[in-house]
Amino acid sequence: MESPDFILQRKIINAYCKYLLFLVLSADKELKDTFQTTALVKEKAFITNPEKQIQHFIKDYKQFLNENFEKTDAELKQEIMKTLTDTSAEEIMVAYKENRVDNTIEVKHQLGIL
Repeated sequence: MESPDFILQRKIINAYCKYLLFLVLSADKELKDTFQTTALVKEKAFITNPEKQIQHFIKDYKQFLNENFEKTDAELKQEIMKTLTDTSAEEIMVAYKENRVDNTIEVKHQLGIL
């Protein structure tokens, strides 16, 4: 059985993938091409200094990670920063591709595109 910390880390990474997709689709709500969307998410995942982007995600994390993990807000924000700082852009893209369809539907609903 997977540890609760591992499950939380996977959920944080998936929520960050949704956030990156949200940034891409917010900029171009007409974007339909899956390959182009993935390329744009990849650009966001592979930015040189992701700290600022991660800080922006932390401000809005509840929009993308809406489960209760029995942690305080401050503890969860610390865990988000640690997890995303320790996760490579390659790992983020693997998670993005694993959940691409479900996350795309969810994010498009958030944006009112679907």
